[in-house]
Amino acid sequence: MSHGVSVEIPETRYAKTLDGGYIAYKLFGDSNDQEIAIIGSIATNIELFFDFEPAARSWLELASFSRLSLHDRRGTGLSDDMCGLPNLETRAADLLAVLDAAGQRRPTLLASADGGMVAALLAATHPDRVAGLVWFFAQARSVKADGWPYGRDPDEVDRLAQEAEHAWGTEAFVRQMYAHAEIGDDTIRFLARLQRHACGPATAVGFIRLLHEYDVREILSTLRTPVLALGTKGYPNEWVVEQAQATAALIPGAACKSLPASASRLWAPAVIEATFDFCGIERPPPELDSILSTVLFTDIVGSAEKQAVLGDHGWKELVLHHHAIVRDALGRWRGAENDT
Repeated sequence: MSHGVSVEIPETRYAKTLDGGYIAYKLFGDSNDQEIAIIGSIATNIELFFDFEPAARSWLELASFSRLSLHDRRGTGLSDDMCGLPNLETRAADLLAVLDAAGQRRPTLLASADGGMVAALLAATHPDRVAGLVWFFAQARSVKADGWPYGRDPDEVDRLAQEAEHAWGTEAFVRQMYAHAEIGDDTIRFLARLQRHACGPATAVGFIRLLHEYDVREILSTLRTPVLALGTKGYPNEWVVEQAQATAALIPGAACKSLPASASRLWAPAVIEATFDFCGIERPPPELDSILSTVLFTDIVGSAEKQAVLGDHGWKELVLHHHAIVRDALGRWRGAENDT
């Protein structure tokens, strides 16, 4: 991994839940000053993340300045499903179990979409355990409703659920699920693979349909935790940014920031930069380990014909003259001759 970030990946651990299941998590870093816990929104597999360089680089960069945890939500990846899809309260209890097992006393929560709902619920019920919340794709409710003209259309959610029954884990489904996001082909291939390694189609359908029920508007006014709501530009009518702004307006003292369209995933550099700023982490300037250089190739045009006309002696003089011109330029511009 570049940028001086360690490549050592710790083993997966397990946190026991209140109902006897186990949540898979990884714990990075040894800093006691900063703690960060990541809560994703989509089905994940925490071991597969580190096969994808952009995500791995971001998690490891955060871990180089903090004690960092990330986990698979119940029913996905390496975590138990415990015979049923979890509501937000159960997921918040699972998150608390992970924090306890990881020894994270009061981390900043870096969460995405409905993962941010879980984080907000934990902050409301256990304010002593949450230092702050960076909420990417902040949404007080997942789908549109009376008094909430933001989020996905309910009919669109139903169509996604129907499509997931036969297309879950395909690149076509990823493109449909994130139709307006600025995502490259490599990321689409990774997200499709991540879905296949996270859960099966029936579980995915259940999670997608749960979006109808996800709503934390009533609890947001009780938060006394610092919150940064993030919305990404580039969506039709800028509904993602407006959704983040409306969510932040429900939280006392919350700030809101708009990110460029390229910030389409939780591991996007703009999200990581915002997290560093929110946590007050000052990174040292990068070490300059590269220089700008030029490789120059020269040739005598029509060399075969010129050698025939000039003869061996004349050709030799021409070549020596050519070398002298090149070496004079190398001397003046601090160049190096590699071959002739």
